[in-house]
Amino acid sequence: MDRHYSREEKGNDFVKSRRWIREHPIKFPDEANPDFIEANKLTLIGRILNPAIQKPKNLISFMPQVWRMEDKIKWRDLGPEKFQFNFKCEVDLQAVLSEAPFHFKRWIFFLQRWEPVISDVFPSKIPFWVRVHGIPAFYATKLK
Repeated sequence: MDRHYSREEKGNDFVKSRRWIREHPIKFPDEANPDFIEANKLTLIGRILNPAIQKPKNLISFMPQVWRMEDKIKWRDLGPEKFQFNFKCEVDLQAVLSEAPFHFKRWIFFLQRWEPVISDVFPSKIPFWVRVHGIPAFYATKLK
């Protein structure tokens, strides 16, 4: 071998092949897309609180069985902490929401109706009831 090939000739030019090229920014419309809103009106978005223990892939395959709606729900993993459930009808969606608060592997998780928001903390609401015992009668404002 009397000839040595350069890095460029071999295709191993690390500097040129890894050069960062700036792309034009993506522009989103200011108003919400009504077709997109209509397509997601029967959607719940969920977020786990402990990704080390709760895995979204396991949760989204297990929870429809708990709710007995395996054939009524479509689900999708949205990344390391978020997931999505799509329902066929409003009645099924409301039935699931009425069972709040939700837990998986002894940890609570967020499950909230889809909204057209862009936020890293969405969803972030967990509705639940609190019962307080021992309040003196003269502080009561509502009787059953």
